[in-house]
Amino acid sequence: MKDIAIVYQPKVLRSMREICEEMGVGEAVVKRWIAEGAPVAVEGQGRRRRYSAEMLMLQAWRVSSGGAALPEHQTAVRERPASGRE
Repeated sequence: MKDIAIVYQPKVLRSMREICEEMGVGEAVVKRWIAEGAPVAVEGQGRRRRYSAEMLMLQAWRVSSGGAALPEHQTAVRERPASGRE
């Protein structure tokens, strides 16, 4: 039997825009997560502020911290009636 090697290639999100797109949330949510201790690197100040994060680490933090809020585009979705009729 041959040995199988599994290699993980981290996905680094290099801007606030990339973080928002990958996580399905807005900038305000990401900033709240940062205040709550999310593993997001913040460099610089003011308009020169840069954000970066490793996606798997951020997703793991999101799930373990209870920060797994629905993406903004899904918050308006309503639940179906229990009867299954609309």
